[in-house]
Order: sequence, then structure tokens, then C-alpha cells
Amino acid sequence: EELRKLNIAQERNTSGEQLESGLQQLSDLYHQGNMTLVVERSNQIINEYPNTFLAWHWLGLSSTALGMLEQAATAFKKTTQLNPRFAPGFNDLGVVTKELGHPLEAIEAFHQVLKLAPNDVEAICNLGNAHHAIGQLDKATMRYEQALRIDPNHLKSLLNMGQTLSDLGHRYDALRKLDQALLIDPNSEHAFNAIGAILRMLGRHDDAIIAFRAALNINPDWGYPCTNLGTLYLESSMPK
Repeated sequence: EELRKLNIAQERNTSGEQLESGLQQLSDLYHQGNMTLVVERSNQIINEYPNTFLAWHWLGLSSTALGMLEQAATAFKKTTQLNPRFAPGFNDLGVVTKELGHPLEAIEAFHQVLKLAPNDVEAICNLGNAHHAIGQLDKATMRYEQALRIDPNHLKSLLNMGQTLSDLGHRYDALRKLDQALLIDPNSEHAFNAIGAILRMLGRHDDAIIAFRAALNINPDWGYPCTNLGTLYLESSMPK
């Protein structure tokens, strides 16, 4: 009997070590950018250890990176069911469900994050984005302000705050927020593109052109500033 118990304990230790090694391999593969292999290995681990929430989470992250959002949402839901106190699982679930066009589900997921981690700046900003998606611009602004009180240099919150203020018609306040974003990241193509869009609405076409060109210089493959610049040239009756 004692020998049987010892054999069981050894099997459990071996199994635990194999699982730990497998999860570490998922992390390594993910950070190497080998998403297809992460999906494959995650599924292998899940088949053997179906209640391993981290394997489900890696499956969700890699599926997201590959654009398989429905699969990612399923994986993140399983992650949170297996570990209801794992805040990153809820945050990732919120991001994916918003992308799938379900902002109300996203809002619920981000609120779950904040119950577990009230000062999670990324989740607060994401919650603002979800409110923005359903036209609740004042609530979105409130969340971006909350995030910036915690981290005044949170770039995404500054960028999204600038866009939301512009949507509310507060163009100059929006420009100030976007200028702050450029102080943090002088190579933010998103800031330059948003500034260009606002300057265009203000009728400052020459300055808008400079901003759109700056965005394109940083990221020549990004379509938005290219489209905006072309539209502005047409409006201004200028040669391309």
C-alpha cells in the first residue's frame, strides 16, 4: 500500500512538472511570435489537462493574434470560468467581445476586472472605449480621466480622450490632450493623424497636411492618414 501511494505521488509530481514545462513553452512560443504553434500546443495541453486556465488563456491570446476572435472569446470565457479571480482573462474577454461587436458584454467584462483590480489602468481605458462604442461619450471621458489620474502618462487614454473630446466638439481641448500624447511618444502616428483630422475640421488645412504627412512618415503603410491626406487635397483643390 505504501509503495502504491509512493508511485501515485511520483506520477503526480511528474505530471505537474510536465504541465509546468508545457505552460512555460507556450509563453516562450507566444513571445517568439509563433502563434500557430501556441494554438496547437495549447489545445494539446487542454486535451490532457482540461481545467488548466492558463492553457485556455494562451489559446485565447494566440487566437486573438491570428484574428480568430470567436475562438479567442470562447477560450477567454473558459479561462474566467476556471479562475474567476484572474483579472487578465476578463480584460482580454472584454477586448475581444468589443471587437466582435458586443460592447455591452465588453463593459460587463471590464467591470469584473475592476472588481478584482480597481486601479487597472488598461481595463479602465478599455471600459472607456466600450462606452465610446455605444455612443456614451461622457462616460467614456469619465473613464479616460480616471485612468489618467492613476497614470498621467497612459498614452492610450490620452489618445482616446483626445478623440472623444473632439467627438464632443471640444476641438481645442482635444488638441491639448493629443499634444500631451506626443510629449510621451513623439512618434505616435495615431496622435498625428488625430491632430490632422481636428485641424482639418477647424479649417487649418496647411497644418492638417503637415500632421497627416508626419503620421505617414512614421508609418507609411497605415491607410488612414493617406486617405485623410487625399481627401484634404481634394477639398483644397490642390494637386496630388
